[in-house]
Amino acid sequence: MLHSEIVSKVREWLGQDGMDFFRHCKEKFGTVSPCWMEGGKDDPNKTAFANAIDKAQFPGIPHPVHFREGMTVRNFLRTITDNAWTAHEYDNRWADIIEDAIKEK
Repeated sequence: MLHSEIVSKVREWLGQDGMDFFRHCKEKFGTVSPCWMEGGKDDPNKTAFANAIDKAQFPGIPHPVHFREGMTVRNFLRTITDNAWTAHEYDNRWADIIEDAIKEK
């Protein structure tokens, strides 16, 4: 299967919500596969310094896109390519395919 065919199928499969999610990642973090911390919100009843201490002690829970949304993408790629690549190839290719898929036509 050609790269352009894969990108087209991924684009269709992602839908608008998926496209928006990965575009947001790219715009905010510079990559479609970022890792950010969830949780660790500021307490409005504390000073900025106290909130900074809290975040240093418990910054939150990591959200690694590679292992969450990226795994979903890799599993879809396995389906459409009939498992033609190795696990390393799926790991190494999925983000580039997403980058191509989210580009404006």
